[in-house]
Amino acid sequence: MKNSFLSYTRKKPLVVFFILTYIISWTLWAPLLGAEEDSPKFLMAFLILGGLGPLVSGIIVSRIIGDIKNFKERNLRWKVKYTQYLLVIFLPILMYAFAYLLFIGIGGEGTDPADVPPISPILAYPVLLLYVIILGGGLEEPGWRGFALPHLQKKYSPFISSIIIGLFWFIWHIPLFFSEITSQTGIPLFWYFLTTFALSCIFTMVYNRTNGNAFLAIILHGGINAPTAWYPMYAFAKTPIGDINSYIPITIIAYITVIILLVIWRPKFFNKLN
Repeated sequence: MKNSFLSYTRKKPLVVFFILTYIISWTLWAPLLGAEEDSPKFLMAFLILGGLGPLVSGIIVSRIIGDIKNFKERNLRWKVKYTQYLLVIFLPILMYAFAYLLFIGIGGEGTDPADVPPISPILAYPVLLLYVIILGGGLEEPGWRGFALPHLQKKYSPFISSIIIGLFWFIWHIPLFFSEITSQTGIPLFWYFLTTFALSCIFTMVYNRTNGNAFLAIILHGGINAPTAWYPMYAFAKTPIGDINSYIPITIIAYITVIILLVIWRPKFFNKLN
């Protein structure tokens, strides 16, 4: 049985990676299903541990296929140009700033002061960024971009690879929509679905632009999640065509960002790299 598993993993590492990721994460997230806002705080531990599924799966499969050295190099390469750090730190800030302006522009209201952290965003952002990197989603990236993306790009173009990861990434998050103690609570599932694909394309372009650096993808993921403390995530704008959820501007800006990066960087995105 063990030999059969090892043999199959060496032949189909991506298949095993995705299956293991789902098994690990969904098993740990099971106690969250149906949890209400006033549920015991210890349930957050299951949320955090379940988020490590892609990382753990990536380590296991990398060891089996003899690629653990490359896996570590992709995920721990922190000695890079300062401009690359600026890119992954400030790109999310710009995206949220324009999403906020778009939301206000169509009639939405700003974030309720009672919901905003009591300190300046400039001071709080580095703290929240570090928190999210470690506990709030950043450590998914060693699996998605540190393992799955380079293996997919051996067979497919960056665009197709992004779509595949985007689909698995979205499906992986679905259980979190059935719990009131997760950040997915209140986000429209359809628009989250669309946003996931745009973000997947952005992550792929940044990964390839930085010579396959998944460490920077970890920081970028933290940057994507951290500004939600100031964005009116669960508000609505009243317009002539009806109420528009505040998450929709995020989706729109994400796709505009994809287009801008394609125009500025002109990456080899729709054809296979090798």
